[in-house]
Amino acid sequence: MVDGAVAFSPLLWAKCLSKSAGLLLLDELTNISRPDVISAAYKLIFDRRAGFTKFHDDVFIVACGNKPEHSSVANYLPTPLINRMLVLTIDPPKVDDWMEFMQKTYGDEWDKRCWAFLKRFEDEGYLLKVPKQSECLEAYPTPRSWTAAALLMHRGLNSDDTLCGLLGYEVATKLQAFLKVKVDIDELIKDPSLYDKLSFDGKYMAAVMLSTWVEKHNSASKAFPLIDKMSNDSRELLVLTCLGMSRKRLVGFLRELFAYNAKYKDFLDEVALKLKNEISA
Repeated sequence: MVDGAVAFSPLLWAKCLSKSAGLLLLDELTNISRPDVISAAYKLIFDRRAGFTKFHDDVFIVACGNKPEHSSVANYLPTPLINRMLVLTIDPPKVDDWMEFMQKTYGDEWDKRCWAFLKRFEDEGYLLKVPKQSECLEAYPTPRSWTAAALLMHRGLNSDDTLCGLLGYEVATKLQAFLKVKVDIDELIKDPSLYDKLSFDGKYMAAVMLSTWVEKHNSASKAFPLIDKMSNDSRELLVLTCLGMSRKRLVGFLRELFAYNAKYKDFLDEVALKLKNEISA
């Protein structure tokens, strides 16, 4: 109270944003059904104020939300509010985007067989399959649920119930069938002729397991005969092996591979172009 009247005290976050540059994130904005909160968004977004507190000129304001067709609790926003924004539609990540996130976030502490499965059936769109109905009781695959599955599988928790509870029955059943493919990467490296006996699913599994093997060894020379066999069979699978490595290890691996056989410089352009400066350093 000030002189018998109520005085407005700004919230701490608003006061902070009035003093310096920052980011104001209005998350799940489309999930809000209260008109008073939506009304407050006008002032935040257009006037760049919270009550009487003006934000710093270098405060960046971002609002996020789902479309109604993707969430049963999402709503359309008033057209005057939309008119105050730059509206961007964010596409879902691709399989390799998800893999790169997993590598950067978890290193080797996740089951890369999930990535092998997603790459093997990339055209099926198993990374993200949103149900047609806006409400459901069965799980469905998303990058978030695949992350949980890959982390749990790395810990040995890959029961049918666990995977179905994360990915839904259809995708979990196909993943379990894929996981039953047995590949011994050490035996393949000792005897590359065994590669020819693998099924197509087995070759995908071998490509990913080889990337993990290379990560754990300072030299990949023992695997070069297998790599020769793999490259003669499919350029895609060798690229898959390369992309499954950390950036630091991949640079060393490519240097070693190029020294072994210069033909791989042209053969692996897709990978090498991304790392051109690092390889030539």
